[in-house]
Amino acid sequence: MEKGILGPEGTFSETAARLWLDEDGRNDNFAMRYYETIFDVSRGVLKKEVNYGIVPIENSLEGSVGDTLDVLSSSGTKAAPTGKDKTSIRLYVKERPGALYEVLGEFALRGLNPTKIESRPSKRALGDSMFYIDCEGHIEEAEIQEALKGVKKKATMLKILGTYPIAIRK
Repeated sequence: MEKGILGPEGTFSETAARLWLDEDGRNDNFAMRYYETIFDVSRGVLKKEVNYGIVPIENSLEGSVGDTLDVLSSSGTKAAPTGKDKTSIRLYVKERPGALYEVLGEFALRGLNPTKIESRPSKRALGDSMFYIDCEGHIEEAEIQEALKGVKKKATMLKILGTYPIAIRK
């Protein structure tokens, strides 16, 4: 089996991929294929050139990796529940006082922990923003599903980017 990662050989992406695969003892069964861009890794998975694509979602200096967010926006990544998961969403709310506060209230009402809130330009109008939110929990958990139903009622647009295991830092 082959895994696709952001190259070249020796990058932090390779180190992270090896750590992730070593956690479950899967590293022996995989060969690495290096790609020049995150989009290329995604295309490699879609074209079945590789069995897995491992790309950075965040980095310690810049935060979210924009290209990865764009790829996730179009793919809807969903991993099996592990008990220690994160769900990422993108949403748009009409700009008005308290709009984001109301959205975050849906998580608070259910005791859920948003671990990241980030705004990026929506490209609709100057000063208009899309919000990216990461929350602890898996999309299959009832509390997450209920929170997202509440968010959907308050947001003009809601996109579930994916749900995946939380990285373990060593």
